[in-house]
Amino acid sequence: MVDPVVEQEIKRMQKKYGTKSAFTGREILSLERKTIPTGILALDYALGSGGWIRGVPYHIWGPPYIGKSSSIGLASIVQAQKQGMYVGVIATEPHWDANWAKKHGVDLDKIVI
Repeated sequence: MVDPVVEQEIKRMQKKYGTKSAFTGREILSLERKTIPTGILALDYALGSGGWIRGVPYHIWGPPYIGKSSSIGLASIVQAQKQGMYVGVIATEPHWDANWAKKHGVDLDKIVI
C-alpha cells in the first residue's frame, strides 16, 4: 500500500511535469524495458538488462583505436538491425569505415552516420 503522503506528492508531480514523471518504486518493477542485445553475452550480463535499453543514449568511451566501434558498436548495430530497427551513429573518431562495417554484417542502407 502506498503511503498517502507519497501518493499525494506523485499526483502533484504528475500534474506539473506529466504522467510519466513520477511513480512508486514498486511500479518500476512492472515497467517493461525493451532492450537490444549487444551481441556480446558478457556485456549484456554486465549491463544488467540484457543489452542496451531502447531510447537511452549511450556513450562508448576510451582511447582511440582500441576496438570500441568494431567490437561493441558494430555488433550492437547488427543486433538492432536484426530486430528491424534503423540505427544512428555519431562517430567522433577520425573516420567511419563503411567497408569494415559491412564486413561485420551492418546493412549500410539502414544506418545514419
